[in-house]
Amino acid sequence: MTDPHRPRFLRFIVPLSLVSIALLVCLSQGAMSEGHDARREPTASWCLYSPLCYEHDGVPLETENFVVFSDTASDWKKEFVAGQAESAWTEILALLDIESEEDLAFAPGRTKVDIFLLEEETPEWGGWAYYGGFLLSPIACSNVYCSIRTIKHELMHVLGFLLAGPRSIHGMLVDVWFDEGLAEYVAGTHEITTQGEYEARCRELDLVISGANPVSVHKWDDLATSATGTLGIHAYELFELAVRYLLDEDGLGRTMDDVRQLYLDLREGYSFVTAFERQFGLPLLQYEVGFQSYMDTYLP
Repeated sequence: MTDPHRPRFLRFIVPLSLVSIALLVCLSQGAMSEGHDARREPTASWCLYSPLCYEHDGVPLETENFVVFSDTASDWKKEFVAGQAESAWTEILALLDIESEEDLAFAPGRTKVDIFLLEEETPEWGGWAYYGGFLLSPIACSNVYCSIRTIKHELMHVLGFLLAGPRSIHGMLVDVWFDEGLAEYVAGTHEITTQGEYEARCRELDLVISGANPVSVHKWDDLATSATGTLGIHAYELFELAVRYLLDEDGLGRTMDDVRQLYLDLREGYSFVTAFERQFGLPLLQYEVGFQSYMDTYLP
């Protein structure tokens, strides 16, 4: 059973190429037409910038930074989740030292993040983030309470998209290990803290990640399709470890300022490989090839 406090693993099931195709279909149906907002029409599907389209109840809840949609969620639940999201938003903006939302490249006319609370379906994921918002499924929520860890995870994805800008509409611009590892790091997942725990995860994941090296997972195709459930959770723990090393004073010692600037480099047109080396001072290939050695000196 998927842990309700963990992020979604939908991308193990839907290839990014199909996601991009579905996204373009949604956009081509007029969701971005000037002066037209399909999200707020009671009879329209909610699918702006998302490959997933759902009917909503036509009564979105707006707060300072969010617009919360749902198929059948109560107003109380919308308010509760919006409150969680506002708190997480403030926390992550401070973590990234984003003082002005002008740093975030919202689509023209947009200034808020969408949240869709899915009640009537239970897909195989807890959350799904995209350029401009995220979805939460019943897996991430218990009655009215939604996992704050999942909300933080998805919000970090959203902020990454918004920092990198419109290029993100067509998919991730960073490697999978970095994207998911950073989201887990921000969500507070620090499960692997010793050599023993690291070695145990490596033994479990050797068949789904080449050499159990998280930095080798550049795209979803690099991860075996069997990496679902518990194995998927443990893969995310390795991704988080790879990011934590970069930001820990006992590791590489870089900061979230470097993370923010990496995404801004992407907005300027740099590749992830180039932006990574510019901001972390470490060639990506060197980090991948030497990952085991880095962990040998980092973990007690």
